[in-house]
Amino acid sequence: MRIEASSDEEAPLDIRLRMPQWLAGPADVRGCEVEPGDGFQVLRHPGGLTICDVSLPFTLSAVPIPDEPTTIAFREGPTVLAGLVDHEVTLTGDPTDAAGMLTPDNER
Repeated sequence: MRIEASSDEEAPLDIRLRMPQWLAGPADVRGCEVEPGDGFQVLRHPGGLTICDVSLPFTLSAVPIPDEPTTIAFREGPTVLAGLVDHEVTLTGDPTDAAGMLTPDNER
């Protein structure tokens, strides 16, 4: 994503960018000075025009459903993945290896 900050005056500004829980590693920030924080990054805007390009790495994961602890949902970054089937499907496997649990139905 691209973040642009501009000010008419040469007024410095700190922008706090929250780092989501689903990150699969450190955020890649280019084009501006960055200071890490606890659960966020501080982007430094010295004044004028500042353009920061931010990449947030993500991966496939299995997360438990809050009200059904034996059921999981598959998530790729912030996106919950869903599929429609004409019958109930039970998956077995290691929830810490989400990709290993998801194989095409005709390969089971």
